[in-house]
Amino acid sequence: MDTQYGFAVQAIQAILAPAIMVSACGLLLLALLNRYTVIMSRIRVLNEERRRLVRATTPPAEAVPLEVARLASVMRQLEDLVDRVRLLRNAVMCQVVAVGCFVLTSLLIGLRVTGPEWLRLAHPLPVFMIGMAVLFAGVVFEGTDVVRAYRTIRLEVGELAPQLRVKR
Repeated sequence: MDTQYGFAVQAIQAILAPAIMVSACGLLLLALLNRYTVIMSRIRVLNEERRRLVRATTPPAEAVPLEVARLASVMRQLEDLVDRVRLLRNAVMCQVVAVGCFVLTSLLIGLRVTGPEWLRLAHPLPVFMIGMAVLFAGVVFEGTDVVRAYRTIRLEVGELAPQLRVKR
């Protein structure tokens, strides 16, 4: 095998290695964006129900007790869902930044191989490590959302069926 050809193959392999991380981030982003959309839809539905219940419970002195209790539950759930959307937004942004770092890593590897001398000073490893750290931060945000999701469900189930025992 020609030495120059072997060098080119190694360079291409090195450039494509971060692409694996881009694919992994893409899968994570797909799942996160799906959950984000579902939560946003749930917020809209609960907000509409909140509006309906506010109209139905005016004046408060004449309100039906179950509707007042449901309104309080909806308000707690909305607060929880807004916090969860914030967590998911942070997770999505971390994934996007990580993908950017992995793409930049590939570019830096390519430029070190083929670019001018001054570009060969750019080191791709720190950029790759930053991408991994940001990816980890996104996973932490996503894990926190999973824990919070269970709390939101407990609010809903607890309000609908107080006799059910929901394990923590």
